[in-house]
Amino acid sequence: MKTRGYRTMTATTAIPREVVNSTFFEHHVPIDKMFVSYRDESGGGYARPTRPNRVGKLVAEWDARKMLPIILSMRADGSFAIIDGAHRVAAAKNVGLTALPAYVYIDLTIQDEASLYRAFGDYLAQTPLDKWHAAIAEGQRDYIVLANILRTYGLHVPNSKSNDGIGRIIAVDAILSIGRHYGPTVLDETLRLLRDAWGTSPRAYAGASLRGTAAFLARYRNHSNFDRATFVRRLATTGVEAVERDAHNLKTGTVANGNAESAYGRALLAIHDARKARRLGDWQVKFFNEAALAEMKNRIVAITKGTPAEQLSQQAKKGAATRYGRLAIDVACPTCNAAPGKLCHKLSGELITYRHPQRAAAAKERAS
Repeated sequence: MKTRGYRTMTATTAIPREVVNSTFFEHHVPIDKMFVSYRDESGGGYARPTRPNRVGKLVAEWDARKMLPIILSMRADGSFAIIDGAHRVAAAKNVGLTALPAYVYIDLTIQDEASLYRAFGDYLAQTPLDKWHAAIAEGQRDYIVLANILRTYGLHVPNSKSNDGIGRIIAVDAILSIGRHYGPTVLDETLRLLRDAWGTSPRAYAGASLRGTAAFLARYRNHSNFDRATFVRRLATTGVEAVERDAHNLKTGTVANGNAESAYGRALLAIHDARKARRLGDWQVKFFNEAALAEMKNRIVAITKGTPAEQLSQQAKKGAATRYGRLAIDVACPTCNAAPGKLCHKLSGELITYRHPQRAAAAKERAS
């Protein structure tokens, strides 16, 4: 196909840089050669299902002047995969059009298309569920690891929120958040605990349940008093609805403390510690996972390794001198009249642990 109508493009909010590079512009691309690479649970496609109500709205309000060019990927057989604009294409068919203007990518793999589909989602408000399936199709390793963990427990992310059935997880943000903050091991243990207690009922895998259970396990799964077997039995007896109710009361009651995640975690802690034997104790409000603690420790070691406290103090003084040209304590304080080299003090004569701001300003002014 000839690339008539080619023009130089400039990146804008509506036409981001991903479109500007490696594309050509074509005024009349036949609609009958376009198709949507719909996603499926095997990861073979990346695009979300077309929504009839949205297509109907576009048809009812059709105005060609307001329609941005669609974004396509030209396949080797001459067909065009729709990266962005599936609803506009469907609406155009309904109003009788046979061709549309488009920016066309060439020489893309399906993984490249999925990557661009996700990129345009930042501009076009794709849902987390949309981006999940696109990332799987793109071959993003982190997403595939998480999807494999879900599959281990008979769970999956469905194609749309309207999908019914056992074992579906809609709370994609919660899955990603757990994987990012606590790691795949905590996610694995979270899903195993929920499955053992409540099976594959979708309600057991709501966002608050997933996040709260992960927060609880991250804190206490290695605690010497954690009794998993008894805990699972208590959860099964209590039921997911009762835990949700307890968490809601903890979050909104007169002694409310924390967010929905911590409220759910505290509800689980109360169930575990219902009997005095083998208690886990109070909820840990401030919590850092092992990876975060290791990273902080490494940073501290890197900063202070082989550096005596006196040397660090000298380095701090050198930094202050670099900023001001001289140390504030080297000049007299215009506020309290402290002599050079002496600490600032209150009017009563009591020394203070900070310097008056005017002293720093005076030091900076004298240096300049």
